[in-house]
Amino acid sequence: MAHLRLRSVLAGAAGLALAAALSAPAEADGAPAENIDGVPTAEASDAQWYAWSEQVRAQARATDWAADAAARGCTLVRVTITDVTMPQVSAAAGAPEDLLTPQVEREEQCDQTQTLSMSGSGDAILPLSVPAGSQCNGYTRGPGTICVSRSGSSVVASFAYRGSGSVSGFIRIYQVPPGSNGCPTGSTIRTGPVQGYTAGVQRSVSVTVLQNAAFSAHFWRSTAWGHTDWGAACGVL
Repeated sequence: MAHLRLRSVLAGAAGLALAAALSAPAEADGAPAENIDGVPTAEASDAQWYAWSEQVRAQARATDWAADAAARGCTLVRVTITDVTMPQVSAAAGAPEDLLTPQVEREEQCDQTQTLSMSGSGDAILPLSVPAGSQCNGYTRGPGTICVSRSGSSVVASFAYRGSGSVSGFIRIYQVPPGSNGCPTGSTIRTGPVQGYTAGVQRSVSVTVLQNAAFSAHFWRSTAWGHTDWGAACGVL
């Protein structure tokens, strides 16, 4: 049976640390980034933002995550939903800096045939600029497949391991300039926890973003000397 854990992380030391780690969100082609459809506008009142926050957090907790996994040929092992603040992301969209939004972390056991068609050897051909829409890269080390997508107002990053033995590492989501070559790192939006992987394990982290932008997801494998970047996917979402 899948395990569901709910936590709340309020503004404070953790929120200040995240704010320091983030740089101002990028703008596309010199034009200000636009708030995602369904998200309040920059002119909305604080009361409207807080009401929207309550709605999206309730929706995250009401989602049937097991059914969502089954639709993709996977079995949900556990899901953790955490309320977080991202002050600079909120401020850029005109929202209160203490706005709470849901972060969802999932562990799933997946049928490896779902991603075998994306596997390969050697290096992936990196795009000359960040492509539009959801993207997956099945040419990571491991081997494994990393994906980045958007669901509603959330950016979802996942890594599925197809290798032998076990590895550990973490997923990190960055905001990057849309014209970037390849899938670089950029302003850190969210870092998932260091966790273990065996064949067929897929882990994902999703975080609420308020504006249309380009994002990259990287999987960092833990090593004796730190962490190694095993691969990335990026998209304008």
